[in-house]
Amino acid sequence: MSKFTVKIGKDGLGASWQQRWDPTTPCVKCATPSRIAIVVFEDRETDNPQETGEQFICDLYSNKGEGAYWFHDCAAFAIYLCPECFTTTCLNNQA
Repeated sequence: MSKFTVKIGKDGLGASWQQRWDPTTPCVKCATPSRIAIVVFEDRETDNPQETGEQFICDLYSNKGEGAYWFHDCAAFAIYLCPECFTTTCLNNQA
């Protein structure tokens, strides 16, 4: 099973496989600046997780390209909440 780190609010802005998360992002429903709520970071114990038998989100489905995109490596998710309409916006990236 994969290992997850969960960070609340701005403490999670650095928990990313790519650049740092922004503290706000436009709401997907109304475009109001949504505020960071929580970050979930999927981590691996080695650079070759197949050796340990670890399973990850990327193992759930095949990445077949256009029309069937899926993760190819460990994932990170930043979840934002809109103060105007309370809609959730989720951004993601991968290693």
